[in-house]
Amino acid sequence: MRSRLLVVLALLTVPGLLGAVAALQEADSSLPRQVETNLLRQLEGLELARTDEADAVTGARWTLRSGHFVFGMPRLADDRNNFTPDGFDNAQAGITVVAREGLVVANFDRMKVPLWVAQRWTRFDNTRMNEVAGQGRPWREDLELPAYARGGTRYDGNRTLLDRGHMARHQMNRAWGIDTSNWGVKMSNSAPQHRDVNQGNAWRELEDEVRDVVVRQGSGIDAVWTITGTIYRDENNPAGESPEDDFQNVVRITDGFGVPDATYKVVGWFDASGRFQARGYVFEQPHTEQQVGGQQQLTYTIPVQTQAQDFIVRIRDIEDRTGVDFFPMLRDNIENLIEEATPSNLWGAQ
Repeated sequence: MRSRLLVVLALLTVPGLLGAVAALQEADSSLPRQVETNLLRQLEGLELARTDEADAVTGARWTLRSGHFVFGMPRLADDRNNFTPDGFDNAQAGITVVAREGLVVANFDRMKVPLWVAQRWTRFDNTRMNEVAGQGRPWREDLELPAYARGGTRYDGNRTLLDRGHMARHQMNRAWGIDTSNWGVKMSNSAPQHRDVNQGNAWRELEDEVRDVVVRQGSGIDAVWTITGTIYRDENNPAGESPEDDFQNVVRITDGFGVPDATYKVVGWFDASGRFQARGYVFEQPHTEQQVGGQQQLTYTIPVQTQAQDFIVRIRDIEDRTGVDFFPMLRDNIENLIEEATPSNLWGAQ
């Protein structure tokens, strides 16, 4: 597995210190930078890490540590992402991990889009977001990705009806400054989302909820971790015996971008009692392809975008469909309880 690392923020926030952070925030919602820095150093001192044999992919054994992960970096559960790019003799692990101050990306190289993008969000981050002016959206290729994992900057939206959907929200990337805001409009943070999903009420409501819950009076939630990405396999297209066959029927557009069957978001947080909670959401965009007059035409069946809670699914189902283990360092009994549940609300206890 390759690792393209720029900036790694090495800390894992835990419930005990979140209480101290919350108390200081109540006293002063715009903490001096030195106070915040000291708190982050305390959090860093409690960082947990584990390198496991299960992490071994093509001989690499490592676990990236970042404050944008909770209970560990998401892991590949199998080899379905493996493929052999042109000019290579052997199959590659299939993802390129790029870590920046404001987000961590695992690019699905074969599809040229993110498999997942992880981002932490706190009241500190919300305050900083509001201190930085909005930035434009000059989409660019991410040159930190290998050439075979890049496909230009266009989805031909007028023809395909696909937006360049931010996996880590453009507005929220400002919390880490103009540089991260600019990195957030690299194509490594973009997935082909049907415009009715990307601009729909439910997706936007969910993004707003993640942004606002940390400053909502009485929420008891001081930090939220999100993992957002793409799904290319569904129950009707199970993994084949050969990983090379798993994605043969994916529709391709423009310069080789794979059109996902769905996009997802996994949201985790510690509630007021210090218990870890999580939700999974899937936004389906089933589609078919045909040639009309020698030109590719895509037809979609998009569920009505009403409210975010209508899209809650079991986290285990997202793991099965993506081949990603989202909370690998969480104790198995707790992980099973959380990932097997199908709650009916956005922020309540399981």
